[in-house]
Amino acid sequence: MIKEFEKRTSVRYFLNKEIEPEKINKLKEIINLSPTSMNCQAFSAIFITDQKIKEKLSIINFNQEHLKRAPLIVIFVADYNRVQTCCNMNNASDDQIHALDHFLVGCVDATIAASTCNAAALELGLGCCFLGGIRQGAPKVKELLNLPKMSFPVIGLTIGYEDKKIPLRPKINKCYDNLYNSETVKNELIEYDKVMEEYYTKYFNKPTTFSAITSRSLGKIHFPELKDLIEEYFIKK
Repeated sequence: MIKEFEKRTSVRYFLNKEIEPEKINKLKEIINLSPTSMNCQAFSAIFITDQKIKEKLSIINFNQEHLKRAPLIVIFVADYNRVQTCCNMNNASDDQIHALDHFLVGCVDATIAASTCNAAALELGLGCCFLGGIRQGAPKVKELLNLPKMSFPVIGLTIGYEDKKIPLRPKINKCYDNLYNSETVKNELIEYDKVMEEYYTKYFNKPTTFSAITSRSLGKIHFPELKDLIEEYFIKK
């Protein structure tokens, strides 16, 4: 598994080949075994093979074509509907679950499950790409997938057999011993920019840097309504 991670890249080009049912069932099994906070299991995963739904998700996720080509998309959802049902079944108050803390727990549970699924897919010889736009398109995703009120789409994965290999992208150091070291961050970025400028120039003919791309892409709020939506869908006012 370590060797698989060492050569992993985001896969956006898939073979026109269906994933075997036994492999899909194995992914479901592994996702259901994913660890969760306090064993509340506050997430769900929606497996999507319907081409019409994939095409609609592609539009929601910044019109990215690989969602249409992928044989499988899995959407991971922070889901307290199940926990709320537990409260109702036991005549218990559900006031405590309508809080930002529990929303974050659901997001963490969903993300852990997505990472677990990604690891399992690699071991099964499949490639994946994480889908962050699913979160920003939450209202449309919720309607499209019939998600209940106490749920929120957090992240997605396209999964399939890799067709075109993307060159392995260098990564910056993100690990520190015992204490966070703010002093090294800028120096690491300066050195990493040199590496990434060479990478982007060589493989994409775009002489740019990591810091330039990151500051441009995150320099504005792409979805200002997100806070209001979280409160509407999840948090009781």
